[in-house]
Amino acid sequence: MNDFPNPFLNSFLAGRNEIDAHSVTFRVEDWWGHLEPLQILESFEDVLSHLGIQSTTGQYEISRRQVFELSEQANDAEGALRTYLGIILWGCGTTEMTRTNSLAALGRNFRTIVRPGLAPRIVLAPGGTLRSGIEEILWKAMQLARSNPSEAFNYLHGESGVTNQIPRLGSSFGTKVLYFGAFSKMAEHEIKPLILDSRVIKSLNALRIGRQWDARPSRDQYAEYLLLASNLAATNGCTADAIEMALYSGL
Repeated sequence: MNDFPNPFLNSFLAGRNEIDAHSVTFRVEDWWGHLEPLQILESFEDVLSHLGIQSTTGQYEISRRQVFELSEQANDAEGALRTYLGIILWGCGTTEMTRTNSLAALGRNFRTIVRPGLAPRIVLAPGGTLRSGIEEILWKAMQLARSNPSEAFNYLHGESGVTNQIPRLGSSFGTKVLYFGAFSKMAEHEIKPLILDSRVIKSLNALRIGRQWDARPSRDQYAEYLLLASNLAATNGCTADAIEMALYSGL
């Protein structure tokens, strides 16, 4: 099956302005204390400043457009790190478990304390530091995604999709890195990187679009998904990330 059912299209396909405005709520204090030991508060403050936030506490929103702006301002590895910080604010919102994995990807010696009946608690063990070389890995992945998204996926997650270049950074967030790092910098006719997370995969399978999609997609599946989304976008007169956002919103 290669087309969405009409009711799905009518309900969920969005225009560029609506996609860019897609926002998520986050709390500054959820991140501040965890990023300070990694000595990247300056980068985090740059991100908050970009969002017009001058406080170390409080609840705010971050939109796709604002994350794209961070990416468009990135000219080096440090800019890639700032973009990643924006990505995880947008991608995690106020959900503690996804924040746990995003922090563990950033820093060495983060530990998760399991508490029965409660959300896991994140702590940085003694000697914890920013993961060596993470800025360069993120920057390389973003640059590679602008010319070859499936090769960028392979760089971050391997051919099978289960060998992560950055520990704890799985394809759900890795594809967010590729999307925000490259989508707005590519020509309209190009096959662009898109987010492929668990919600998108759930919708693809529920709607029987294309193949049966694995929970941890391979490089070939990611390439197939990008081509499928590009073709659906052309058929329906929208952008490829409108297809992704519809799939994300659909179930």
